[in-house]
Amino acid sequence: ELGGEDFVKIIAPREMVLVGGTNLNPSGTRTLGFAEGGKNIVLFETDLVDVKNKSQVTRFIQTIQHEYTHILNQQVRYDEEAFKQITPSGYTAQWFNPANEEERFDIANSLGFITDYARLNEGEDFAEMVETILTNNAEDYQEIIDNIKAKIISNAVSTALSNLDSDATQAEIDAATQGATITATPEADNAVALIKAKEAIVAEYFKKSFNIDLYELQKLATDNILEAIK
Repeated sequence: ELGGEDFVKIIAPREMVLVGGTNLNPSGTRTLGFAEGGKNIVLFETDLVDVKNKSQVTRFIQTIQHEYTHILNQQVRYDEEAFKQITPSGYTAQWFNPANEEERFDIANSLGFITDYARLNEGEDFAEMVETILTNNAEDYQEIIDNIKAKIISNAVSTALSNLDSDATQAEIDAATQGATITATPEADNAVALIKAKEAIVAEYFKKSFNIDLYELQKLATDNILEAIK
């Protein structure tokens, strides 16, 4: 719609394979989909989606948005080097460690990644940014960003308080809380700034490559999710 009537005709998967069941990896992670050759998309767990459940539908559409982003990137490259240099030391093949998902996300967010999987490489990082933006409306996306900052500070405060003696006075607790907050706030601001820098490259890519406003696309895509589950 925003890209014009020929957009999907020119850049679209020529083959889409829908697979039921779970595709487990040796690491214990699940592959929800993959794209290859700028033409093919394979999606897993398609039989497990309750089409009236917003959370499940959103998760499935996230996978579609993610894999279609790979299709776009395979045909029209983004500035990979500039994107990679935002968080160059944060990428790792061991993105799935530690095993606890919340802990993984906390680590990833603190390093400037929107999700844990985004740490695998810059291509997945880019696609995770796109899927997160396009499956959350502007308010919900901003809430994700705000929560990242709040969680980094909250975790720092929790760590500081855990280091106090069990008989710590209220004054000591207050001082530890204030100190941790002051120390963690710049770290939290930096993490958010890194994510926003990636967002800026994503927005520029869609505008320069396809003349699509990312935020207009965000509204259209999230409205369509609500329409799909009616």
